[in-house]
Amino acid sequence: MNDYKYILHSKLYNRSTCAERSRSMERFYNLLLFIFAFLLLSISSPAQSPDFSDISPWRLKYYGNAALRNGDIFLALDYFESYCEKKPKDVKALFTLANLYEKSRDYIKAGKLYLDVYKTDSIKFKQALFHHAVMLKMDCRYDEAKFFLQKFYNDKNFMKKDKIFAAKVTNELEGILFAEKQSNKAGKLKVLHPDTSINKAHIELSPVSIDENTFMYASLKSDSVKYYTDEKGYIQIPVREFYKAIKKRGQWIGGYDIPFPFNDKNVNVGNGVFSLDGNRFYYTRCNDNHRGKLICAIFMSKKNKNIWEQPVKLESPVNIFGYTSTQPALGLNSKNNNEILYFISDRKEGKGGLDLWYVEYDIRKDIFKTVKNCGGIINTPGNEMTPYFDYETRSLYFSSNRLPGLGGMDIFRTTGEMKQWSKPENIGAPVNSCADDIYYSISKKREEGFFVSNRKGSVALRNETCCDDIYTYSWTEYINIHVKGEVLAVDSNIIYGLLNDKEMKDTLRGWPPKKLRLKNVLVSVFLVDKETKERFLVKKEKTDGNGEFLFKLEPEKEYLLTFDTTGFFSREIPVSTKDIVKSDTLRLKPVELMDIPKEPIVIKNIYYPFDKAHLTPESQIRIDTTLFFLMTKLPEIIVEISSHTDSKGNDDYNIKLSQKRAESVVNYLIKKGISRERLVAKGYGETNPIAQNENHDGSDNPDGRAKNRRTEFKILGSLKEKYSKVIYDF
Repeated sequence: MNDYKYILHSKLYNRSTCAERSRSMERFYNLLLFIFAFLLLSISSPAQSPDFSDISPWRLKYYGNAALRNGDIFLALDYFESYCEKKPKDVKALFTLANLYEKSRDYIKAGKLYLDVYKTDSIKFKQALFHHAVMLKMDCRYDEAKFFLQKFYNDKNFMKKDKIFAAKVTNELEGILFAEKQSNKAGKLKVLHPDTSINKAHIELSPVSIDENTFMYASLKSDSVKYYTDEKGYIQIPVREFYKAIKKRGQWIGGYDIPFPFNDKNVNVGNGVFSLDGNRFYYTRCNDNHRGKLICAIFMSKKNKNIWEQPVKLESPVNIFGYTSTQPALGLNSKNNNEILYFISDRKEGKGGLDLWYVEYDIRKDIFKTVKNCGGIINTPGNEMTPYFDYETRSLYFSSNRLPGLGGMDIFRTTGEMKQWSKPENIGAPVNSCADDIYYSISKKREEGFFVSNRKGSVALRNETCCDDIYTYSWTEYINIHVKGEVLAVDSNIIYGLLNDKEMKDTLRGWPPKKLRLKNVLVSVFLVDKETKERFLVKKEKTDGNGEFLFKLEPEKEYLLTFDTTGFFSREIPVSTKDIVKSDTLRLKPVELMDIPKEPIVIKNIYYPFDKAHLTPESQIRIDTTLFFLMTKLPEIIVEISSHTDSKGNDDYNIKLSQKRAESVVNYLIKKGISRERLVAKGYGETNPIAQNENHDGSDNPDGRAKNRRTEFKILGSLKEKYSKVIYDF
């Protein structure tokens, strides 16, 4: 169905006249007949079908198709109902009527009629059986739906002919399997249906929390269909406006006017969202264009000195001619903290009907950058709608009718930003149902939230699942998980401890190394995808003056905490919240960061045969127990291996010999499995002595020459500058 049009417009009738488009007398005559029928329908009871007994079948069909072209589902439905009563053998028209029942979300009538169509002509209308199965699923009759879907799934020839249809069948079956595995969360998650001060006979939509005791939503505040005639004599329908609801004695009471300039008496509004700083409000205005297509555009109002300015329509690239831009949600770019506007659009180059798109807003320049698609992880060939971004967990909630779900539109959750997202997961029952579930959002009081659904029990105007109402949810057993710890600085003498060299430990700065609290360390929390192991940034903050950090985590997740600061090796620590069934604070052991040594470290007892470059067996053993061990323990460091000579021989010869000796160490380590990109060979010859080759009187200094004939290593940095992090665990 044209989901967004139905959700954003009236539950019942969405009419616009065509008088301004009529040029010829013939078209004007037909229009008069159309308006006459329109007036008859307008004054009819919405619970009853209008009397079209005096209208010929061909005109009923003509008017029905005209209403379809105009996007008026319910008017088209009434015409086709009357037509099919008079022409019950027109199978194509019966299929159209069944489709109109489906679009109006009358699942029972649609399902029965689809089955009748299939029985009448099972060859030409074979897919009517599929639609019948989907309607059974939408009526929570999973076993029956599974039976018919399995028939398609087992017909391999038919499935091979139409891969798009095959994907639909598979998706619906997976949704039923998911429904069968659902555990009952009702004991932990309580769903309530607010009273008729909020939920009227028409659609209610887009609840957004203002504070713990107030939320704003959009509604046509009427329990019936009311029309009036404007000054030109055209029929008008009251428009949807924003209202607020207030919690009083634990109950939500709605219908209060808002003190903001967001409503317009002539235009439907909805889908509001406040920026994180509370200084901008984005929302949607919707109207039919000249072709009868419902076009929505995103508007923004700014708060200036505590006063909200008049809303302004966003220019291209957000709103573009001929396409809908609607249902805004707001996030932040984790790299620069720029505002990210997520929204729904049917513009070109999407993955399907309605897709999720995003655009970055540069607040300093007051410009929106290039609009981009959120990618194939989220967007499907179906419709994705009603996004909501949770800053606290960097999670995006949205609804889709093509990912496996309990019903039609199910609510899904993914973590990430822009184009990088984890695999969406269905949030399950009792929020999701066999009907359409949309507009999920979290209250300022995080134990509560809102969503919209047309499940049975909603305030119904035409059939029991026709109409969207606002529902609230609350966790009766809210699991609040935090992770905390402290970061300590450890000086690089720990290197000598790793090298297991007592003489090295006892030299230079002493042993054991000192440990100091390290402030301003950037601690980043990444969610780790269970299947791909890909990381998605959730939060990042710096340690406080005491070197401490504290983060909120979600249950049943795998996380990775990374620690980065200038002059120190980075570190990563995995944290799991699986199997945590009650609120808890996870206290990590002190996280020790080692500073990167700035001076070269001499590896003693590395010997070469006289005037040769290859390593002796004794030297290989020494490398195994020192440098190789260290590079295995610190698997991302980049090391320069340098070789030095004394002053015997000419400079050019010594440079070449020392270069070959350094390369022999590098080649040995590569054979041992160390990556070449982590190793740099450098021969310095006699250019960097650390002792005198000769005494002051010109005599030879054997001890000094021995110190100068040395092999050193120097840590240049780590592969983290390229693509990764340094990991170590002592």
